[in-house]
Amino acid sequence: MARANLKVTQMMDVLHVTRPTAYRLYHGARPYNLQQIDQLAAWIGVEVDDLIREKTP
Repeated sequence: MARANLKVTQMMDVLHVTRPTAYRLYHGARPYNLQQIDQLAAWIGVEVDDLIREKTP
């Protein structure tokens, strides 16, 4: 998410979650669910595949 320059406070609004939950998601301490991935993709303006696709070296 950092690549999209998304901040924790913005994630709170987009995902309708509390600050602690947004912080855990942002820092990888908690996995995103499919609905959250879909919401973030729509908000950022990318396809879900772009968020979940593995990088190739």
